[in-house]
Amino acid sequence: MLKAILACVLSSCICGMAAYGQVATAGTLVLVIADQNGFIIASDSRRSNLAQRFSCGDTREFYCDDSQKVFQTGKKSAIAIAGFSSWLKGTPLDLEVASVLRRRYKYASVQQFTPPKGARPIGTMGPVYVTKFTPFDPQSSLNEDFELEEALTTVAAFALPANFSTLIAKLDGKGEPQVNRIDYQYAPVTGGPLSIVIPDYQASDVTKQSCRTRPRTTDDLKMDVFKFCTAGMDGLAKKILSGDYPTTDKVIQKYYRALRENKLDKMPLSQLSALAQAILAETGQSNYARAPIVDGGSVESFSVVGGPDQVGVFPSRGDVRCCGDEQLPTNVQLLPPKFIRAGFVYDGTEDGSPVNPVRISFFWSGQYDPDEPIHQVFIGDYFRNITVVLDGNYFMHNQFDNVTFRYEGGECFMPSWPENRISNCGLEIFVSLKLPDSCSGLSSCRRVGYGSTTSKATVGAPIRVETSKCREPHPDGTVTFWVGGECGNVAGMMGPVIK
Repeated sequence: MLKAILACVLSSCICGMAAYGQVATAGTLVLVIADQNGFIIASDSRRSNLAQRFSCGDTREFYCDDSQKVFQTGKKSAIAIAGFSSWLKGTPLDLEVASVLRRRYKYASVQQFTPPKGARPIGTMGPVYVTKFTPFDPQSSLNEDFELEEALTTVAAFALPANFSTLIAKLDGKGEPQVNRIDYQYAPVTGGPLSIVIPDYQASDVTKQSCRTRPRTTDDLKMDVFKFCTAGMDGLAKKILSGDYPTTDKVIQKYYRALRENKLDKMPLSQLSALAQAILAETGQSNYARAPIVDGGSVESFSVVGGPDQVGVFPSRGDVRCCGDEQLPTNVQLLPPKFIRAGFVYDGTEDGSPVNPVRISFFWSGQYDPDEPIHQVFIGDYFRNITVVLDGNYFMHNQFDNVTFRYEGGECFMPSWPENRISNCGLEIFVSLKLPDSCSGLSSCRRVGYGSTTSKATVGAPIRVETSKCREPHPDGTVTFWVGGECGNVAGMMGPVIK
């Protein structure tokens, strides 16, 4: 059974611890520039929608300069993203990717833990990723972000698929900068009992193709020399960093002189920071980043690269300054963790039978509150002769026959045909409740008395991760468990467990 498998896998982790469609393109520019003095990481802050205006503060615009794209991930490390961190299609999952990164790198870092008197740490465990039917090598050296993959897959099922890139930079134990670029390519597969296209992503390390040392050389990127890495609308950035773009900008001209004189390896970080900002400005003013829009019958254009710069400065020695996000809004919605089920048949039983399955996967880390319910995502599944809980769940490209849906007033997302095909359905709901517009696909189901289906098998019941009382979360997603005193003598986690 699914819950038994997951509980067993997670338990093994605990035991070890206790022993101790159309693809959207990126409209942004992110870059890392490094030398022997450290590295800078930078981006613009613009998010845009070329199809329609959206809310930006008190107005509706085609773009808004409030998107965080650079995140400090540790004392000497950072990540920058190129791709859609939100997709403005009006679904509950619009901010899924942004939520993952905000929670991990902004809010979790300020959590405080004071151990009770008499308690002692017993061990630390890392983030948990459980998957089946998808390629997964936990020993892989690829800097693959499984939580980010989960978010991208979820968004692709309900909105618009988007390729995504991450630039990862850090200072190693010697204080030497190391850079990587990981791309997440939309790679849908056909599967499940309905034989439909189901979203999926494949991660690949494209560092050698996208990052360079001295322009026009192929030196080892691990060497302590001048190097750069770019993503997004980076055509002009690459030209500038290679010395091939004519410009009168004084900062870029100064860089060109250092390039000609072979003095790139020891440029001050203040100069690299100014260079990154000059590249962002030059790109925003160029045709490389301009996009056409139709507004009220007239054709206009704007730059998809713009807004305040986000710049992080990471010296090999000295204090870090990161990352210009103080000017961005902080009241961003944080979404709960997701449990994806794609390619299963639920026929009279809560334990789905895999039929040409695509994936069943779940990611959980210390940034999540253990009391927070896990939302389940059903994609390309078939349901028959069963009760399906709506609250906290999302349904896309499924088929339902002779099913009773139960709704208790929470968030749900069940769009109507053709996104979901429903026949002979019942709706178990309190008289005082009304279905939200996001579940409009069930408006034609016959009403049945609330509680009349309690004896039937149920899919989608709330699930949670259960942890012991005293847990100390860390910004990297690990959790330290404490025992003794008020913490008791039991430590660890278990889940998901059907409640």
